[in-house]
Amino acid sequence: MRRSRLAPTVALVVTAAVVVPAVVNVLTGLLTPEWSLRWGLLLGGVLVAGVVVLVYFEHYRARPAGPEVAGPIKRVAISSAGDDTMQLFAVTENGSILERQYRQRRGWGAWTDVSVPGQPGYDVAATAPAHGRVDLLVADRAGGLWVRRRDRQGWREWDTIDGSTRLGPIIAVDIVHTGTSRLELYAVGEGYRLGHRWRRDGFPWSEWYDQTRINSRDVALTYRQGKPQCAVVDLDKRVWFRGDKEWLDLGRPPTGSAPVAISSLRGSSGHQEVFVVSESGEVSHRWKWHDDPWSEWYPMPSPDGVLVDIAAGTTSDGRLEIVGVDDHGGLWQRSFGEKVEWSDWRRVDAAVYGAAGRKLAP
Repeated sequence: MRRSRLAPTVALVVTAAVVVPAVVNVLTGLLTPEWSLRWGLLLGGVLVAGVVVLVYFEHYRARPAGPEVAGPIKRVAISSAGDDTMQLFAVTENGSILERQYRQRRGWGAWTDVSVPGQPGYDVAATAPAHGRVDLLVADRAGGLWVRRRDRQGWREWDTIDGSTRLGPIIAVDIVHTGTSRLELYAVGEGYRLGHRWRRDGFPWSEWYDQTRINSRDVALTYRQGKPQCAVVDLDKRVWFRGDKEWLDLGRPPTGSAPVAISSLRGSSGHQEVFVVSESGEVSHRWKWHDDPWSEWYPMPSPDGVLVDIAAGTTSDGRLEIVGVDDHGGLWQRSFGEKVEWSDWRRVDAAVYGAAGRKLAP
């Protein structure tokens, strides 16, 4: 932890403001008595002014005490309620959970720290069923699950969720609110099995249910007509999708390496879209409308960095956003809108300070 330098600096300068004029006063009194008082007052005034300037810069301009850099970003998640904003959540190298808001017309805000106390995070997911509400899910490094809600009164306390003996420690998670007061949670265990549980507002969580998918690597959720829509990448380089029917094989993305991360979004008018990042950092996507068949896989241009994770969301009707994190912890953003289709990738400045002045990300 860093400590504020304000108190010791002021103490040092105040001491100097007392001692130095006194010494000067004595010396000048021996040589030129008529200048003694004048020199003492002058130097005392200068040093007191120095104290005022240092207090200003230390207290109002310098960053207050806080933790050191939280480390490079490793995983990302987006929640969005379609109200021109989205929340970006990130897991850093040291396990901190950070949050940052993006406004469609104003850009990015500051980072804030929403970490689980004493429990470094491994993966993160979030869903925003309505304006002003976010449900946040974190898998910690011990394989445990934590959930937290923010409403108009602010963040509530963290709650733990019992794990599954069949899944083992959790390595990937996603969460979605289906629009019917029902919260759906999907998780991949260390044995690459996919599990599922849910709860309604005001009720406890259900038991764990096996989703029959083995060799799962990552999972992404949306919803349609009150039901969860689940997409999974597996160890065989394939992507699978399940709505209210059986699992559908979406095949392998058109990249030479295996997909390692997946995200999905729900747009307007029954629009579903899936984004996948491969081991080599290439991005591919495909989509569907209503009950129409899925499109083919389409590759996307890659940013300068090699992406290792991706998150997708919508900020308003027809406006899609994807955010990727590269292998150095850098963030990249790409937007789709009615006037301009997919924009170029642009670097998101991650080296920002939180509202309390703490440097939360490099």
